[in-house]
Amino acid sequence: MKTRSKSGSDVLLTAMLCVVATTCSSRRVCDEWQSRVRNLTPSQRAELATYGARAAGGWVLLDADVVADCELRGRFSRYVGSIVRGVAADPDDRAAVRNNGSELVAALARVWPTRGRYHVPGSDGAFRDELSSVLVTADVSTDAMRPLIAKLLREDGVSGEVAYALLTRPDPAIAPELRRLAAAPRSGEEMIRTVAILQRLGDDPVPLLDRPAGRSGLTPAVRDAVHRLIERHRRHEPPTWDDVMDVPGA
Repeated sequence: MKTRSKSGSDVLLTAMLCVVATTCSSRRVCDEWQSRVRNLTPSQRAELATYGARAAGGWVLLDADVVADCELRGRFSRYVGSIVRGVAADPDDRAAVRNNGSELVAALARVWPTRGRYHVPGSDGAFRDELSSVLVTADVSTDAMRPLIAKLLREDGVSGEVAYALLTRPDPAIAPELRRLAAAPRSGEEMIRTVAILQRLGDDPVPLLDRPAGRSGLTPAVRDAVHRLIERHRRHEPPTWDDVMDVPGA
């Protein structure tokens, strides 16, 4: 069946409609961010300005000082909220994150709640654990996520969030810093998490584990984790998050 070929005016009209649709979509997500901020109480808005982020209504609202572009701010806020809640992210939000991964990571680095700082207001106290899912999202590359992982290592050491991220998505570029931390761990818990990640990256864990395994003062949970890692090594299996998730602080 014959069809009429598109004229120049048809193509132009289609292009204009696409631009209008894209502009409208961008405006909507920006307007929604502004509406959600307006719905905050004065004290909640003050928290958003102070901490740079606030959980509210399924979003993790990022402040204008953290992400200047209104559309990206809205998309990042909605995207992080989706990841934290474990629901499917909006396809346009995912595309924005894939195309602007470094900008999202820079925003997260500014607001991430470390042990010496704070947790995001409006969260339930387990927010650091929930944010761990953002560290392994497939929409942000390992290279783009690395600056945030490195920042958390500097500020928090090998926390549970970092261990989860690096055992789930190993990054060999982080290995030198992990080896430095493994040489002088601040606790048995940090030692076991650090060794597990290095083992996941291919290091031999036995020289690091044989000594602490016999130390007095290690908790039963740490001793159990030591034995699990050594058994993994003997079977030539990489350790997983399950091997260290029950260690206190993980």
